[in-house]
Amino acid sequence: MVMDLCGRNPSSPVGEEIQFTILEWPALLDLLSTLCADLLDAQLLVAMRRNNGAGPLDQSVCTEMAIRLSKWLEHNVDGYAVDLGVRIIRESGLIAIAADEARLSEDETRPAHSISDHELKRWVSFLWDCGGFAVW
Repeated sequence: MVMDLCGRNPSSPVGEEIQFTILEWPALLDLLSTLCADLLDAQLLVAMRRNNGAGPLDQSVCTEMAIRLSKWLEHNVDGYAVDLGVRIIRESGLIAIAADEARLSEDETRPAHSISDHELKRWVSFLWDCGGFAVW
């Protein structure tokens, strides 16, 4: 399952559409809530969790988001992860639920909700050219 983000007024093909998995999107939203809370209010961030067309309406907000994320990426090269209680067992790649996790150490698992450095850079490129976006 993926989250489709469609540019509202794209200025290039890069800004037309981008997709994130249901494991990447919550991590990205968590990062945005930290870096862009003054640009994306809490109500909009909640609405962007669903596929209902929510998202910034214009390019100015997306440009400021791209600037902030670009600066963050200069100092963070390992992507971003948020622990929402679902973890992946490093050795096998299987998902660990809370009961399983109790028997595993932190070193044996990693948060399931994460987004890579590469995907964050693709996101920044999309933001520069999308003209606002809607989450579908």
